[in-house]
Amino acid sequence: MSDLLSSGGAWLAGVLRTHASQSITYRRGTDSVSIDATIGKTQWEAVSVHGILVEETESRDFLFSPSELVLGGQIVEPLRGDTIEEAQTDGTTHTYEVMPFGADQRHFRYSDGRRTLLRVHTKLVTDP
Repeated sequence: MSDLLSSGGAWLAGVLRTHASQSITYRRGTDSVSIDATIGKTQWEAVSVHGILVEETESRDFLFSPSELVLGGQIVEPLRGDTIEEAQTDGTTHTYEVMPFGADQRHFRYSDGRRTLLRVHTKLVTDP
């Protein structure tokens, strides 16, 4: 019997890549790779110990297959401080830094239990 969740997740990842993605450049130092990524967002809230909302932040997320993140000839996981370049339709390029939003948060996570897609959290660092 086939694993329907696994095959369904792989199907959805393929549909996103084919119909809902754009090319980005993922960089770490001098290494880079072109990846087809789906763009998303995550909203973060920081609450004080007294229950008062002190900050709301939104990250630009990039979703792609973990097997596409190949740097230096090896599949790697995202690291804090890596950058992602996203070309805009007007010819400019926005650069985003991979980072967590909150002390207890990670800078990336898998979007599903089968690790079909990575969701990388970023913040805009250059806006031409």
